[in-house]
Formats: sequence, C-alpha cells, structure tokens
Amino acid sequence: MGRLQIRAAVGLATKLSLWACPLCSMPQECTNPAIVKACLHRAHCRAFLAESSREVAELDNRFHGLQRLLRADREPHYDDSMSTIRTRIATLADLGVIAPLFDAYRQFYEQAPDLALAKSFIRDRLQNNESVVLLALDEAQQAVGFCQLYPTFCSVVAKPIYSLYDLFVSPEARRSGAGRVLLQAAERLAAERGKARMDLTTARTNKPAQAAYESLGWVRDEIFYAYSRLVPSGG
Repeated sequence: MGRLQIRAAVGLATKLSLWACPLCSMPQECTNPAIVKACLHRAHCRAFLAESSREVAELDNRFHGLQRLLRADREPHYDDSMSTIRTRIATLADLGVIAPLFDAYRQFYEQAPDLALAKSFIRDRLQNNESVVLLALDEAQQAVGFCQLYPTFCSVVAKPIYSLYDLFVSPEARRSGAGRVLLQAAERLAAERGKARMDLTTARTNKPAQAAYESLGWVRDEIFYAYSRLVPSGG
C-alpha cells in the first residue's frame, strides 16, 4: 500500500460513521474512526480468534504492519546516521562500567545507593545468560547509558519476546540521543534473534521517556492493566 492509498483510506474512514475494522472486518461505529485507532478493538479480535494461535499471530502481524505503514506516512523521519553514539553488547569484562550506571538507574527509582549489589546483580545475569545488556558509548568510547533485555515468551502468539526492563542514560548525556540509539539497537537485536516483539513499562510521570518511545513506534497499552504482588519470604 502506497502513501497515497494510505491517505485515501484514512480520509475515507474519517468521513464515515460506520466503518469496517481493518483487523477483523466487523462493522464498527465510531465518532472518530481513524484506522490507527483500531488498536482499541484489538481485545475483541484477540478473544474471537483465541482458539487458534496461528490466527492470533496473523492478527498481530496485520495490526503492527498497518501501524508501521501509517507511521511512515504521518511521522517525521529521523536520520540517526550522524549520531556520535555507538552501541555494543556488554560482556563480563564491562562489569565495572555497567555497575555504576545500573546503580544510578536504581537510584532514579528511589532505591538506596548500593554499588556492590548492582555489580553482583549484573554479574549474575550475564554469567547465567539471563539478560542482554547493550552499552551506549560516546565519541571517547565512554559508557553513557545502557539498556537491559530479558528474554521471555508470549503465550498468545507462542513466540519468544524481549522485556526491555532497564533503560538509563547518564544525566550529562541526556541530550545526546543515546536513549534513542539504544532503543533502535535493541530493536535490531530483537529482530536478529527472532523475537516477535519487545515490551516495556515506565513511570506515568516519565513524560520524556514516553515521548521517545512513541516517536519510535512503541504503542501504549490502553486495554490491559498491569498488576504485581510481592511474594512473602519463606522465613
């Protein structure tokens, strides 16, 4: 579908009070029926097709494909090829570099400083191949940020995914584009390793991070709530 076709489809949809959901073709009444808002209908489609994981996977692919086409037509294009920030996968040899960044990240979320804990935690993750850490390096090859990806699975689409659990850029590098470069590197790595998607959570008050995610095509979940429960210690 070309850009002119996308514009025509969106233009036609906005003129109609009754339109066909592009995911399941069911008629939908909507006062503002822009096609991209079909994500609000996805929960119904998922439930309807839940008996077949193949059909659900196809549904997800169609949904994300439509989103990519619409974003390409309406969003400004960014050229990060001139960025001086580079990324690479961290190893155990980088432990002394990652630990202070990880400790600062935890402090951002109101945890007490504990460099020893930070170093021990990252060491265990890397030694056990339980996570992947990407480092962002400036022109002087100094680490200015990192993101940590945990491999996990999505049962609905029956495919592996990444949980992008940690993303942090040191304050002095906040306007360098390091966060954006890390997100793009994480997406490339996920594609290379056959992950179906990436998930993340962020604080509701962290508006700059939300803007960065959405500018790169991340979609905020408006349908599902996230819950957590602390597990009592065995002692």
